[in-house]
Amino acid sequence: MIRSLLMIAPHPDDETIGAHALMARLRRRGVAVRVMIVSDGAGSHRGSATWPTRRLVRERRRESRLVLRRIGIGAGQVRFLGLPDGGLQAHAAMVDRAVARAVRALPRPAMALTPSLQDDHPDHRVVAAAARRQGAWGG
Repeated sequence: MIRSLLMIAPHPDDETIGAHALMARLRRRGVAVRVMIVSDGAGSHRGSATWPTRRLVRERRRESRLVLRRIGIGAGQVRFLGLPDGGLQAHAAMVDRAVARAVRALPRPAMALTPSLQDDHPDHRVVAAAARRQGAWGG
């Protein structure tokens, strides 16, 4: 049985869309779940008068924390890198370093969840490649 799970989400809400049920089930079994959300999520409503960037980023973080808390993952287990949504390629080295630190900190045996290297979204591919380079993904 694994002792820990690291969910590496390119954008706020990718963690819950991609792995909500799995994270909830593992938490109920006592597995330590850590979540890293890489981008700020500001790209979802570019140029919106209703959702200016600062408000949108704040709300997306709040929503992620709320959903994760409901399944037993506290704010201390969630890390927001705040990198630019849609611009992760320019920050690939920073993503690599953050993933490396997170992977090293996991109690073993561990599992990491990431997007696919073949994902259509460039931010998702950057996260998948970083996870693979750091040994968090073997596919």
